[in-house]
Amino acid sequence: MGIPPTIGTLIFFALGTFIMYKGLEATGVAEAVITIAMAAIVAILVLWTFIGPGIEFGNLWILRPYFIIPIMNLAVFTFMAQYVVPELARGMRDKHPDKIVPTIIGGMVATGITLAAVPFAALGLLGTDVSEVVTVSWGEELGPIAYYLANIFALFAMMTSFLAIGYTTMRNVLDIFHWPQHGWQRGAAVAMTVGLPLVITFAGFGGFVSALSYAGGIAGVVMSIIPVMLLHASRKHGDRNPEWSLGWPANPVLQATIIIVYGLAFLYSIGSILGLVPAGWE
Repeated sequence: MGIPPTIGTLIFFALGTFIMYKGLEATGVAEAVITIAMAAIVAILVLWTFIGPGIEFGNLWILRPYFIIPIMNLAVFTFMAQYVVPELARGMRDKHPDKIVPTIIGGMVATGITLAAVPFAALGLLGTDVSEVVTVSWGEELGPIAYYLANIFALFAMMTSFLAIGYTTMRNVLDIFHWPQHGWQRGAAVAMTVGLPLVITFAGFGGFVSALSYAGGIAGVVMSIIPVMLLHASRKHGDRNPEWSLGWPANPVLQATIIIVYGLAFLYSIGSILGLVPAGWE
């Protein structure tokens, strides 16, 4: 489109910040519209791949265990939709408490299907000949229209993450400082939320995948240990009946697995920042 990267970045941050500032309802509507558009784009590109050039199943059988470790942080990041679970519960518990669990499950299932369909079609078509952002290489292979669709998909994916994580972080800032939900305090919380990512972006600390990797590893440790602690605290000291109760997913074995996986992802992120990981993983 010929837009300078700096201007494009500022437009992205400005739009996301405005939606986030407007509140949970605006964020929810924007997320719904963007998610529907993303689903349509994925469906078009997957069908285009199968009907058009097709896929080579040999490409799907490539296994290089050595490189599983460095992509774990990306896997952790992709499932950070859990960030929005507390806000969903807070926003729906009064009027639609019965829809909280189906909404969470539906959202995570949609995330899982997307994460399976995109690499299945893209890597099945391209094999290992891909760029850092696989959707870009995928679109280039299918043609100009697909290239633009793939880039729009990548942009939408970043925006959904920005809105979900940003809004939850803003609410956390308000809660930490015991500020009211509106007034200058809300603007301050938004500024604190988006200010640091904006500085990191313009400072050029790493590329797209590096940014997602650091976010997944560092934020993931918060999203693994704290929910387990909150679960135990609420069951021990809670003073109200919850909208739902965890069954087998709250098994101590699963809790320990979550903490270990996310904790190792955090250590890997720190090692990457300090340059302590093997060169092949960079």
